Amino acid sequence: MTKKDYYELLGVEKGASREEIKKAYKKLAFKYHPDRAADDKKKENEERFKEINEAASVLGDEQKRQQYDQFGTGGQGFEGFSGFDHSGFSGFGDFGDIFDSFFGGGRSNSRRNYPQRGSDLQITIEINLEAAAFGVDKSISVPRHEICTKCDGTGAKSSSHIKTCETCHGSGMYKRTQRTPFGIFQTSAPCDKCNGMGKVITAHCDKCHGNGRVKKTRTIEVTIPKG
Repeated sequence: MTKKDYYELLGVEKGASREEIKKAYKKLAFKYHPDRAADDKKKENEERFKEINEAASVLGDEQKRQQYDQFGTGGQGFEGFSGFDHSGFSGFGDFGDIFDSFFGGGRSNSRRNYPQRGSDLQITIEINLEAAAFGVDKSISVPRHEICTKCDGTGAKSSSHIKTCETCHGSGMYKRTQRTPFGIFQTSAPCDKCNGMGKVITAHCDKCHGNGRVKKTRTIEVTIPKG
């Protein structure tokens, strides 16, 4: 196995801080992303991009970095790189998620809980000619899903029914270690038992049946403009 200098690949000193490594990774990953390359440079960029991510995944993880500093990439005590596929994310804005996986421990259950946009609703309202000509305010009832007030959106019957997954021990990831003639390699995948959440529900909420949300109807006021 050819030994690689991950510090040289990222253009940082051996004693570089995590922030310096993150900054170098972001700059190089954007520069060499295959989707930004011309056709005649795409293959070259793909190889370079893979090396950059390999270096960042090791130097961004404290344990792997210590192993690398001690054994190098050719030593049997080094776990190695589990692989990276640039087609797995849709755009350059996703670099933030990659940073989280490389530099934030890579826990699948640390995903962001950003509010998600709901589906559009189409409601048919009958109005007379006068309302159509001059406009009118109308009250309409619309269905919507809201957080279950009984379980606070957890989907569990009670907090005591939310247990740490025994398979992944709460990490949300299943790790498998393989020993090969080239060294020890470790691969990770979302835990099947808890679907990558790190928690399992032993008894579901009897109001939302484990969904965490319930369907309700709300009355809202809408303004129909004239004309």
